[in-house]
Amino acid sequence: MGRTREGICALCKEHRTLIRSHILPEFLYQGVYDDLGRFAEVTDNFEKKPKLHQSGIKEHLLCFPCDNGIIGGWEKYVKENIFDPEDHLEEVVPGRLVIRGLDYPSVKLFLLSLLWRISVSESVGFKDVSLDIQDEEHLRYLLLDADPGPPHHYPCLLLTNPKIIELISGQVIAPEVARGRGMEIIRFSIGGLHWNYFTTRKPRRDVLKKRPFLTSDGTFPVFLSEAGDKWMLDYWSEIRESGNVARSEALFSKRKSR
Repeated sequence: MGRTREGICALCKEHRTLIRSHILPEFLYQGVYDDLGRFAEVTDNFEKKPKLHQSGIKEHLLCFPCDNGIIGGWEKYVKENIFDPEDHLEEVVPGRLVIRGLDYPSVKLFLLSLLWRISVSESVGFKDVSLDIQDEEHLRYLLLDADPGPPHHYPCLLLTNPKIIELISGQVIAPEVARGRGMEIIRFSIGGLHWNYFTTRKPRRDVLKKRPFLTSDGTFPVFLSEAGDKWMLDYWSEIRESGNVARSEALFSKRKSR
């Protein structure tokens, strides 16, 4: 597949030269690649066999100005201020790691861009997960206008713990639609982090109260849960019981021995 092709950019809707855009930015794959530069994509569906990838999934989705000029700026901020730094303001409190002092618009727009890209992507592993067309278009206009909206619109809950990191090391759990707290959620896992997007502009008040998300003052909690909610426990049980984690490890070993 060529590096570029002509087409309609998914974000600006202009006919332009499209580049191969990452659906999930490359820095999220930190700690995912094995020593041969591969990772496995798995699901909880036994009929969908694990698939090895040599790099992050890309497709001809965006033009260069939208990819690098618009979304790339938010990716750069999040990478440098959340994933890379050794001196960002963070605090460990019971059950969570709290990162403070962030630029709310940059982080929120990054989170929204991630949800939007997952929804509009036609790549294998993403094409079966999508928002309503009204939500897709609403997000597209927010991104074009660099408008982060309020914190409770499409909030994202990040969760991790040592068990998750051990379970999914070298693997990406493909996005899927689920139900949590009576609401629709798009969830996936990569690099030891479990991402949960509540796909609504009006999440329930009890969820907002119990599950603080990114706030307008730049505070971002990451939940450090040893047990987790029942729907989370059920999710990981389904992943384990599908056998796909073990199958992906066997696939790694088989390919490596060749």
